[in-house]
Amino acid sequence: QRLKLGFTLKELSKLTGYSISYISQLERGLSEPSLAALRKLAESLCCSEVWLLMDEESHQHFAADRQKASKSSNEYIVYRENRVPVKIPDNETDYKIFTPADLPNGQKAKITGMHVNLKPNQWATEKLIKHQTADEVVIVTKGQLRVVIDQSAYNIQAGDSCYIPKGTWHNYLNLSSDQDAELIAIFTELIY
Repeated sequence: QRLKLGFTLKELSKLTGYSISYISQLERGLSEPSLAALRKLAESLCCSEVWLLMDEESHQHFAADRQKASKSSNEYIVYRENRVPVKIPDNETDYKIFTPADLPNGQKAKITGMHVNLKPNQWATEKLIKHQTADEVVIVTKGQLRVVIDQSAYNIQAGDSCYIPKGTWHNYLNLSSDQDAELIAIFTELIY
C-alpha cells in the first residue's frame, strides 16, 4: 500500500511516528505490528487494517478481480465463484468479499460486503478490533455467536443482527463446539 501511494519509508515514518527500520521490518514480515501500530499505519495509508493484514495472494486476487471487472459488462454483479477471498496470516477465519470495488463509468463502491465463516469455538480475530473509518452491520446466517461490543457481550443466533459504530472495540466468537457459524458483515465504506 505504501508503494501504491508513492510514499517512501521516510515519509511514512514521519506520518506515523514509527522508525524507518520498524516499518521496514513490518513490510518484510520480520516483526508483527501491535493493534495500535496497525491502526496508525492503516490510517496513514488510507486503507483498512484488514487490507494491511491480508496476504499477498489475496492482494493479487483483488488486482485480478478488478482487472476482470473492468473488462466485464456486469460490474454491478459479483458471482459466488468470483468472491474475493481474504486471508489473514495466522487466522483460520474464512472471509470472502462479495461486493465490487469498481463500478461502471469510473464509479467507486461505497460499501463492502463480506461473508465470514467461523470454525467451532473460534474468534473472528485474536484480539478485539475496531474500524476507525467504517461502521459495521452483522447478520448471523448460521449458528450462534457471542458478540463483544465495547464492555458488553451478547449471544445472538441465525437471523439476529448487530450494529457496531466506527471506533468501537468488538469481536465475534462461534459458540458451537462442532459446527461452523456464518455471518454477513457490511461495512459503510470500502475496506480494501
